Amino acid sequence: PQQDFEWDESVANQDPAADVSDDVNGLALTLDNKSSYLGISSITAIIRVIVQIAPNAKTWILNGNAQSVNSYQECPRAINEALLPDEMLCINGYFTHVHNSNPLINEALFRSKHLSDPQNDSPWIALLNMVLTMGSIAVSDARNRTHFVFYRPANPHMTLESLSAGHLETVQAFEILGGSYLHYLSKPNLASVITGATLRMAVALGLHLEPARKSEDFSDDSHPQFETRRRTCWCLFCFDTWASATLGRPSLGRWDPCSITASLPTALDPEDFGAMCLRASVEFYKIGTGIQDRFARAPLISSREILEYDTQLLRWESQIPGQLRDSEATSPCLGAPCALMRSRYLNLRLVLCRPRLLISCLRQVNRTVQQPEERQVIDICREIAEATVQEVAKSWFKNQISAWNAVWLLFQATMIPLLGLFSDPDHENVPKWRQSIEKSLSLFGEMRDFSLAAQRSCEVVARIYAASEKARTASADAQREVQSEWTWLEDQFWPLQQDKDWFSFPEYGDVTFDMGFLAGAHDQGPH
Repeated sequence: PQQDFEWDESVANQDPAADVSDDVNGLALTLDNKSSYLGISSITAIIRVIVQIAPNAKTWILNGNAQSVNSYQECPRAINEALLPDEMLCINGYFTHVHNSNPLINEALFRSKHLSDPQNDSPWIALLNMVLTMGSIAVSDARNRTHFVFYRPANPHMTLESLSAGHLETVQAFEILGGSYLHYLSKPNLASVITGATLRMAVALGLHLEPARKSEDFSDDSHPQFETRRRTCWCLFCFDTWASATLGRPSLGRWDPCSITASLPTALDPEDFGAMCLRASVEFYKIGTGIQDRFARAPLISSREILEYDTQLLRWESQIPGQLRDSEATSPCLGAPCALMRSRYLNLRLVLCRPRLLISCLRQVNRTVQQPEERQVIDICREIAEATVQEVAKSWFKNQISAWNAVWLLFQATMIPLLGLFSDPDHENVPKWRQSIEKSLSLFGEMRDFSLAAQRSCEVVARIYAASEKARTASADAQREVQSEWTWLEDQFWPLQQDKDWFSFPEYGDVTFDMGFLAGAHDQGPH
């Protein structure tokens, strides 16, 4: 490609409020600057399509981009180590708000080891302090920086040197680092690198293999240990799949049913709801991995193929156990992980349909001449975006773990109606789209105390929303001029006759689809 993809997520900057905008999640608005490679299923692709449709929007959106986030996030509370939350409070926070979504640790064994004589082995120090780090986030608000104090002792035990010795607790510590904490710090590329290395260590430890002995042959003492190995493996699979869902990058063989033989998690007791959540998540992320690899192979995916994948997701949702469907009635601790699972299910359906919407927006083809399946995919995409906003409004609560996930999902969903205001300003659903956008802006405001990214997300959405108003009032002559500027692109997208449903063909022969403009390869601005 013409652009050299580079990124810098150095952890030297220990103020996540000042570094909340990363290029992967679209908050950085990096339209000219160097960034990591992102494919057609990324948020950055939506912003590029908006700018392609209305080139002036780039100036409108970036205007004032250098302004500070706001005084609220510029004034984090000073860390008083004498007033740090008690370790037990952080551990309780972890197992209450984090664990059931990602049950990679055996809670009983962990608590027992923590209460026993102090442990000095490096893997345990790393794991304990990563649990305390995420637990401190779960029991504090967004201005609190005490998680740095807990992460500091873990850091020396999570270096390249620590990767030279394989240990289950090392894998678990790196899972929490790459699967959760670095994403919280808005360092998704570094998180992806760490998770990739952790996958290799897990394979070297044989976590992907089921023991030759049957589970009933295990003693009462050994069974929890083997179950923990399974869960560590599958949680790592889920972490990597979810983090990669909106990147447009290949999975590089994350899931191979012939070589990964580890059994799905089984409940250790009637209250082991984490096992139930993880089993459902694994089946969901298997579908997600297939979708991710499909987009990485070729971004041109037919509407028919999209609907086939969507059917798989609908089937998965219909087969969720009743306890997870009525989670609050089953157990209060299931409410948050089940709501997150539901929101991620909607988001994956959104990611699946979104590239087809982007191509349709670029083509600027009247709805009346679109193929029925294309219209169906576009309608599904827009309906899911609206449903996601409603789901987030209903399920989020005043806690950093909840708000952190909710803000990310809300931002992803809100970009769909924003795109519609540029591509279809006269659509009959414009009032509904505006209502959804304004609801999101309101929710971002409500979440500000519990999310580092809420204010920045609100700022970006508000800028794009304001730009859509300016684009709507632009003259027809200007719009015609815009159309002529991307004729070169249209020639590559639609070389076949207009009356043929090109996108229904599974193969495209000699047709070349240049993804450069979506990934930034044609940027001519300063680097």
